[in-house]
Amino acid sequence: MRQNPGGRKLKKRLEELLLQEPWEENNTELSQYPAKQSINALISFFCSLNPLLKWRAVSATGSVVSALSKISIEDARIIMRRLMWMLNEESGGIGWGVPEAMGEIMAQSRILAGEYNRIILSYLDESGNFIEHEPLQTGVLWALDRLAETWPDLLSQAPDLTRPYLNASDPEKRGLACLIAGHLHDKISRVRLEQLRHDDALISIYSHGYIREYHVGNLAEKALSHD
Repeated sequence: MRQNPGGRKLKKRLEELLLQEPWEENNTELSQYPAKQSINALISFFCSLNPLLKWRAVSATGSVVSALSKISIEDARIIMRRLMWMLNEESGGIGWGVPEAMGEIMAQSRILAGEYNRIILSYLDESGNFIEHEPLQTGVLWALDRLAETWPDLLSQAPDLTRPYLNASDPEKRGLACLIAGHLHDKISRVRLEQLRHDDALISIYSHGYIREYHVGNLAEKALSHD
């Protein structure tokens, strides 16, 4: 393991690694820093005004915590509980980037996905831990799309919770709901997806290191192609 360069120096170096091109999802240098110190810096980037830095910090958090889970599953659980606390109103914060980080961690760790998938689902459940703040709802949808992409068998309850977002006024929510419906082969959504094929709203979605633009209609067509 690489010597910890200290708080500010570590944060600066991690920022350089996250913004370098070409992007490496499993950066060798990043994995050599002490996980607990790296996580502190990575979480601080969730509020960055640079969207690419924020999103790549989310990706890196998934890699770091997934690697940590193979060494100490309890230490990985502690980080997951820390993220959950950040979404709690009692934390005093908003929790920017936290649902996305939870989703990325679970996408990279089957064990943690099995343990926490119900938690991320509960954030869209009005009888559960429903999150009213709409930007965070978008983050939860992104997290569920990552889970649907990697571990669809764990999300049998997701369609009922995500299907309403196909009618959301926010096009980003509609687009993410399309992707989830496609990954989960949600046949009940098919009629609505057919309607959304003509949705020309342009949205930005992060995937595997890069932010790309899509028309919601294209995402609806992609979802329909999964059937």
